Amino acid sequence: MYKYLFPLTGVVIESMSDVLLKSYVQNNNINFLYLGILGYSLTAIFFVKLLKIHNLGTSNMFWHISHFIILFLISVFYFKEKYNKNDMLALMFGALSLYFASHKHQ
Repeated sequence: MYKYLFPLTGVVIESMSDVLLKSYVQNNNINFLYLGILGYSLTAIFFVKLLKIHNLGTSNMFWHISHFIILFLISVFYFKEKYNKNDMLALMFGALSLYFASHKHQ
């Protein structure tokens, strides 16, 4: 699990950058825009760590599904956004695909 600490940090930074960019759109505060762009720039460093563990396709799947799950939770608990059954089903499939990809079965 330790090997995923850097990539998970990158996903959290990218998720927070998305929150900053949404805050920029809502408040039109240019500082949120700059911080969001800076956060996105930093994520490349963390993504490289994931590429050292997995191939490009698997790395992207881990990254984007983890990012999706974190943003889903932020949107529900922080922004109080509502989702329908199809969105919930997509979340469950995303979590399931993370499970299968992280448990390499022979």
